[in-house]
Amino acid sequence: MLESIHIIEQCLDRIPSGPIKTEAKIPKKVPAGEAYYRVEDPRGEMGMYVISDGGDKPYRVKVRGPFYATFQTLTPLLEGVYIADAVAIAGSMDGCPSESDR
Repeated sequence: MLESIHIIEQCLDRIPSGPIKTEAKIPKKVPAGEAYYRVEDPRGEMGMYVISDGGDKPYRVKVRGPFYATFQTLTPLLEGVYIADAVAIAGSMDGCPSESDR
């Protein structure tokens, strides 16, 4: 534990002083338009849709969680199965309840 603290102190001593360089890279105004960005998630593909009206904040942001597409397949999968099997099938999808509120 003491060695870890010593390593962290060495790292902090080597950080250059001065203003943070990333502040200059943040745009003050975002150009008007829209963008969709996909990123791989442990449960599938997550999508981010952003619309800008040219101001300093987004006009609209829509997040599409990876379980949303998987959740659509649940109804056809559960047709005609026993309730005991339905619990196992739904549980095997590894869903996140906070994404299924749509």
